[in-house]
Amino acid sequence: MQNPDLQRRLAAALERIGAVGRAHGARSAPVEGLSGLQGRVLERLLLDRAPRMGELAAELAVSPATLSEAVASLETKGHVLKVPDPKEHRAMRVEATRSGRALGRRIAAWPAQWLGPALEQLDVARQGVLLELLLEVIRALEAEGAVARARLCLTCRYFQPDVHRGEKPHHCRLLDQPIGPVDLRIDCAEHSAASS
Repeated sequence: MQNPDLQRRLAAALERIGAVGRAHGARSAPVEGLSGLQGRVLERLLLDRAPRMGELAAELAVSPATLSEAVASLETKGHVLKVPDPKEHRAMRVEATRSGRALGRRIAAWPAQWLGPALEQLDVARQGVLLELLLEVIRALEAEGAVARARLCLTCRYFQPDVHRGEKPHHCRLLDQPIGPVDLRIDCAEHSAASS
């Protein structure tokens, strides 16, 4: 049985956490000489060396024009390069320079600064459960087309859920080892989409 009031409260709680993250990014990005979107671009480029501009815009949930402005600014600052896609001559890919990768690594540490102390109130096992539940929500949103595809363990062909007992009930066939909720990834470079 569904509980709309509970769902509303869950959505409100997630939105409140998201607002704190956006506010932290908005305060931190200018310190690095960036906009919030430029910071997100650099952080994203740590995971995929050269995504297509269109794919990156969809993943970051911005228009191609908005992404183009952010990338042009990052290019002027020497943090990214736009390169032609060898497979499609009209498409462009974006890759981070050495300075862009270094800046991206600093940006990737921001969530731990604002969310880490709150998460420390939960033991590691509960943090893992929370991660697994949030990944299930993201997977459902992906299935609805509400968010761009992430490279989640839960949607990977190598992922086998609930095949072991104990703290590591899942199995990653790529790593050939058991994994638990604390090991799950939201964006894995080795992700290979499971067939529907």
